[in-house]
Amino acid sequence: MKREFRLLKERDYTLVIQNGKTINTKSYVIHYLENKDVGNVRIGVTTSKKTGNAVTRNKVKRQVKAMLDHRIETSRELDVVIIIKKNYLNYNFQQNAKVLYEGLSEIERLLTE
Repeated sequence: MKREFRLLKERDYTLVIQNGKTINTKSYVIHYLENKDVGNVRIGVTTSKKTGNAVTRNKVKRQVKAMLDHRIETSRELDVVIIIKKNYLNYNFQQNAKVLYEGLSEIERLLTE
């Protein structure tokens, strides 16, 4: 993901998690908050140490970022924080991608209402 489409600062993550809305799926917790000042979508991907060692956590984050590269609409003014659950490891890449896309579609649906 390009730098302009990533959440980089801890305060941005905190702002989205505390003030945004949440969608809970079997593999992810997705927090989102509209941002009118940035002009494009910004995404942060994180996971806890419960998911595994550093190698596993980084692999999982790379997979999620790869899923997002193909499906994210960059013109939307939105901040998104995706927290990967330990349950992610119980499913394969395609199943996790489907769950992620369903969660993102749910966000789009909720924002257009």
